[in-house]
Amino acid sequence: MLAPNPDANTPREPAPEPKPPEVKRRTITLTNRAPISIVENDWPVIAQGSAGHECEGDSHQWDMAIRVRRRKEQPAAFGPPNTAWYIVHAKFSEWDEISENGQLVRVGQSLISDEKNKLWKLIVAVGEELRGRIDRESLRRHVTGVVDRCFAQLPPMTM
Repeated sequence: MLAPNPDANTPREPAPEPKPPEVKRRTITLTNRAPISIVENDWPVIAQGSAGHECEGDSHQWDMAIRVRRRKEQPAAFGPPNTAWYIVHAKFSEWDEISENGQLVRVGQSLISDEKNKLWKLIVAVGEELRGRIDRESLRRHVTGVVDRCFAQLPPMTM
């Protein structure tokens, strides 16, 4: 039999409150304006396309991607109920270990609209901004495939 606990009548300290989950923020570079900071869970990626080259033993590596994010909840003060907030952003990086040269490009734009064709035009525009900033001409051609893969991942339209 266990001995009685002399502190049994002493109140215990309450357990600490569980910490709320940390909010993951992302800073997105926009073209020709200040970057924006978003809460990632509020802006899920709805479509993306990417391409790249990275092989073990190869000194030259590159990658590029374009992403479309849509805000989950639209504030009522900013347009009719069907209005959506989008961010289209892209990144290109290249590195050559031998010459120790590289390039990093980030572009992006935001859109508040209820028209899908404006989003489509924005994806093409961000792709062109990316293409225009890539120094190496031989890599610029890959932007078209990245944009095409992004379009292919957009939610289908019902007709």
